Amino acid sequence: MKAPHEQETTAFISWFRRGHPSGDAQVVSVGGKGANLITMHRAGLNVPPGFCVTTDAYRAAVAPIAEDIIHEATGTNSHAARELILKQEVPRAVRDAVIEAYRALGSPVVAVRSSATTEDLDSASFAGQQDTYLGVQGEESVVDALRRCWASLWTDRAVAYRTEAGFSHESAELAVVVQEMVAADVAGVLFTADPISGMTDRMLVSASYGLGESVVAAHVNPDTFTLDSQGHAVETIIGDKETRIDLDHTGGTKRSPVPPNDRAASCLSDSDLRRLHALGRQVSAYYN
Repeated sequence: MKAPHEQETTAFISWFRRGHPSGDAQVVSVGGKGANLITMHRAGLNVPPGFCVTTDAYRAAVAPIAEDIIHEATGTNSHAARELILKQEVPRAVRDAVIEAYRALGSPVVAVRSSATTEDLDSASFAGQQDTYLGVQGEESVVDALRRCWASLWTDRAVAYRTEAGFSHESAELAVVVQEMVAADVAGVLFTADPISGMTDRMLVSASYGLGESVVAAHVNPDTFTLDSQGHAVETIIGDKETRIDLDHTGGTKRSPVPPNDRAASCLSDSDLRRLHALGRQVSAYYN
């Protein structure tokens, strides 16, 4: 079997290392999230390995029921639209391509993440509108998570967001990222410009124990650090960090309490913050 970096990009599978051409064509094929991951991988950033299941796969899967999906969703019955997809068999060619790619990745524990063509754009983020599944293990579980990601394109919130943002439902398509999980002890979000003040010589870090899901889904009050141009913390707010989310060896994730001493302590050291600042500068320089 070929190693992941030797795998070819096909109509249904786009490897991070050998993704489709950059720009609008890439977003159309692998969605906004997938396009950014491919771009950052090519830039030499430390992106965990993975591949995208392209929008061609989504179209192949929903082609027999596409008109019914649109009819139900525009008729404010998005639940029925999702059920149509969940009951639809994944086409054999798509299923085989996904399983082959997952095996080539080494059959690891993965995150299966929605990547819509209207997502992570300059004009609209769609952050959190479609679903992500963490700690997915095994071929059948990956295929099932793929189908559920497709269906999440038609959640009430996603339909409402598209309507509010002026995107047509007919043009909405979904790629899916399958990416090796990192069993993080601390994770979070780094803003390379302060989103509160708008200052571009400041970075903002929000972090907590365990997987980043705790922070991005607002399950905890995280630690927050404002970094100056040299990477020094000019403001530190210690959050309560009462719980953490980690990978469960049986599959998926589990939540557990954080010991009181750890709650009161900073989850990141000064050295960690300097490394994050250096990474932020590298990303900012690449994206200009």
